Amino acid sequence: MGKAQRAKGKRGEREAIKLLEDYGYIVNDLSCGKKSGDLIASQDREYYVVEVKNQKIINLPEFLKQARENAAAKKMKWLLMCKLNGGYGWLVLKQGDKEAEIWKI
Repeated sequence: MGKAQRAKGKRGEREAIKLLEDYGYIVNDLSCGKKSGDLIASQDREYYVVEVKNQKIINLPEFLKQARENAAAKKMKWLLMCKLNGGYGWLVLKQGDKEAEIWKI
C-alpha cells in the first residue's frame, strides 16, 4: 500500500471516529494491521471491532468477511463503515442481536 493510500485510509478513519462519537460511541484507534480491525467502538456495554473502508468501489462481500473475521478474533461484534464515493455519506452495517442493522449517514 502506497503513502497516498495510507493517508486516504487515515482520513477515512478520522471521519469515522467523528461520526461514531457524534452517535455516542467511545472510540479507540487500533491502526495496527489488516487482521485487527481499524477501531474499537463501545456504547451501552456493547463492543464492536470497526472496519473502515474509504474506497471507490464497495466490495461488500469482501469487506463483510474481513469485518466478521476481525471481530471473531477479538470475540466482539462487528461494525463496517464504507464511505460512499463522491462524498455522499457513509453506508454503515452493524451486527445486531439477530441480524445486521444498516444505516446511511
